[in-house]
Amino acid sequence: MNYDQLHAFYYVSKVMNFTKASEILNLTQPAITARIRNLETELSCQLFDKQGKQLSLTKEGKLLLDYAERIIFYSEEAKEAIQSINQEQLIIGFGPSFPYEVICKAVQEFTNKHNVYIQIIEGHDSISLGDQVKNQKIDLAFIRIPVYDPTLTLDYLYKDKMVVFVSPSHPLASKTSVTKKDLNGQTMIHYCRNIEMWRRIEESLVGVKDLKCLEVHNLEMLKRFVKEGIGFSILPRFGLIEEVEKGELKLLDYDLLNHMPKDIMAVYVNGSSRTEWIKAFVSTFSNQITKHSEAYIL
Repeated sequence: MNYDQLHAFYYVSKVMNFTKASEILNLTQPAITARIRNLETELSCQLFDKQGKQLSLTKEGKLLLDYAERIIFYSEEAKEAIQSINQEQLIIGFGPSFPYEVICKAVQEFTNKHNVYIQIIEGHDSISLGDQVKNQKIDLAFIRIPVYDPTLTLDYLYKDKMVVFVSPSHPLASKTSVTKKDLNGQTMIHYCRNIEMWRRIEESLVGVKDLKCLEVHNLEMLKRFVKEGIGFSILPRFGLIEEVEKGELKLLDYDLLNHMPKDIMAVYVNGSSRTEWIKAFVSTFSNQITKHSEAYIL
């Protein structure tokens, strides 16, 4: 039994037609037929039943198909893994408040220009992402809380702003800014309250009376809760501008957030062997940030 025989058997099993399988594999029908017959001879069994022009798998054929699928899958996976060894690679981390649209467009633009294998991870907070860059577990991270270390390069890309946001139907939506008094008795939708940014957000809310809290661990779910009018939340403005432009959210100023870190930064190790590719991706992502912010003018 060899890979070519299994490959032929797999595709005949999927389309149940020797002619179609030969077209898919770019082989002649006699070649496909010969491979199946040799496989049946080696296994001492019949793999297909034929009634007129209709093909069906025998019980032996059904059993072999299960193994053939796994063998072909792992063969392709092994081929890709071996090919990727000699390909340049970048592992890039993003904080949770970056719009997926911007990340996708940046990756697409970058990979269209450069033959570099990209792995994207989403971190819970800037501090842990900065630590992963420092420990060289990832090559590059886009963060909002600065990481100061002589071994790291920190590039500022975009000046952002922390804002309160609500649905257009929320009682606070008629305001352009809010105070602690305005937030009394409201429901706050939190994201992972144990991370540094959210600890700082909660400090800005100390003294708000009867504040109700609801915690989620998924940013898209957090936005959805706010859109449904369940409560208000706080995030950097950049990650919300598309929803605001669509009329799904309303942004409100809250002066006590102005001191918080919120700008978009790139961090990477000084003198990395991948510095050329890192800088190229930072430039690509920075351009996409600019395009995104200009596309939705608030």
